[in-house]
Parts: sequence; structure tokens; C-alpha cells
Amino acid sequence: MTARKIVDTKDSVLLLFPDHAWFSLKAWVSKKAGDQISLHFLLTVKKDGFYSVGYVGAPSFDKDMVEELWQPLIWTENVYRNSRT
Repeated sequence: MTARKIVDTKDSVLLLFPDHAWFSLKAWVSKKAGDQISLHFLLTVKKDGFYSVGYVGAPSFDKDMVEELWQPLIWTENVYRNSRT
């Protein structure tokens, strides 16, 4: 899904998504002091099923400036497997 509207507030940026028959999605980026930001989302399901939320479009940072970074398990496994050979 792509946000249909973006609203910039004093302390966050709201991403407004169109409603879907199976779920509703809310997402926002919290602004903190300096360059710190954090991404949050709320997925409310309307129908039973399997759901996954992904995000693309993150800006690049020097790895020494990143406090926390989540990687999909397939990449974790790939790094682990390659480090053992």
C-alpha cells in the first residue's frame, strides 16, 4: 500500500493509507531530538488471515550512526551460513 496523504505535525509525520476490506493500516514517524526518528505502525485486521508489514524507502546512514537495525531472518541466516564457510 502507498500512503494517500502525509501530514507533518510538530512531533511526528502521519502516513494516511486508504482503507482496505481486509485491514486498516496507520503509520507514523516520531521526531525526536537531533536526527533521531522512529517508525511506528498499527495494523488492524478485519478478516482472518496471514499478514505482514514491510517498509521500503529508508534513507541510508553510516552504520556507526545507526543505533538499531532489523534485518529479515533470511538475511540473518544468509550471513550466518556464509560466516561458517
